[in-house]
Order: sequence, then C-alpha cells, then structure tokens
Amino acid sequence: MQHALKRPRAWRITVGAALLALAMFALVASSAQAKVVRVTGDEATIAPSSQLTQFLTDHGVAVEATGAATLDGAGNLSLPIVAGLVNTKNLHGVLVTKGGVRFSKGDRSLRLHRLVAVNRGKGAFLSAKVRDHRVRIARLTDRSADLASGTAEANLRLSRKAARRINHVAGGHIVSAGALLGHVTATVTTG
Repeated sequence: MQHALKRPRAWRITVGAALLALAMFALVASSAQAKVVRVTGDEATIAPSSQLTQFLTDHGVAVEATGAATLDGAGNLSLPIVAGLVNTKNLHGVLVTKGGVRFSKGDRSLRLHRLVAVNRGKGAFLSAKVRDHRVRIARLTDRSADLASGTAEANLRLSRKAARRINHVAGGHIVSAGALLGHVTATVTTG
C-alpha cells in the first residue's frame, strides 16, 4: 500500500479519472431501456449572474475567453462542445468543452479550461482544469432538458471547494458556497 502512495499525483489523478469514466459508462450501460447517445458537438453558453458581474467589476477583475471560447459584449461565455455521452432515459452523462476563460487582475491570473459538465444520480457539477488539476467549480441546479430540441439548461452555483479556494486567495471571507454564478444553456448534436 505504501508503494501506491508514492506514485506521482498526476498519475493518481489520471487513474482516478479513468476509473470514474468507466464507472459512469457501466452505470449508463446498465439501464435496460436506456439508449446512450454520443454527443458530437455544438455549444454551451454561460450567462453570468448580475452578482458575479458586479463582484468582478468591484474588484477590478478582467475576464477574457481563451482558446476556442468566445466572450460577447454582455459577458456571455460560449464554449464549443467537442464530445460527450448522454443516457436518453435518465439524462445522465458527460459534456466536454473546448476553450476556457481567464480572470486577471494586475500581474495575477487564473485560467479555467477544458470545462466538463457531469450529470449523474447524486447531482450534477461543472469542473475545469486549473493548472494541472481538475477542480469542481460549480453545482448545476434547477436543471431541465428537452431531448427533442437537444437543449439543456441549469443554474451554476459556486462549489464549496471553489469558495474555500477563493476565500483563501483573498485572505478572508468574500464569497460563500452556493453563490449564483450564472446560467448555462447547452445545445448538442448527436451522432
């Protein structure tokens, strides 16, 4: 057991992610009447809440899209969806995006990229790569989906872990878990 603890963190994270993906695939495949469809593309758009916009403005934080993502004049971040799987019976699945967003102030910046939305039995969340780590940044709440049109929507609420990290960097309590970050709308194509 001690040998496993000495392995590099990146290797453990990679193996953990692979096991999670296999477990999710097994869960999705086990549903008797479910049809698992492959998501081949389209777009997810995150509209920031007025509270988030005001917070960023008040603290002088600049926001810019990175990679394949775009940012419009209203602050909406659009990310191309490049892959995913969805179970048509219970809507459990994974959506993977390309591109990201950078928050910066002065000479400090934070880049979130490779955003992934996961919907499963215990709830749904949005994670992002931050440096070399995958971090859950938000819970997806008030979810709805329309299979006929290939659209899904949800509110984004700041995760407990992300709130702790933000407060640690800020040197005090400035934000709480559950704060409304915005609303996400995803349109997918399957094939």
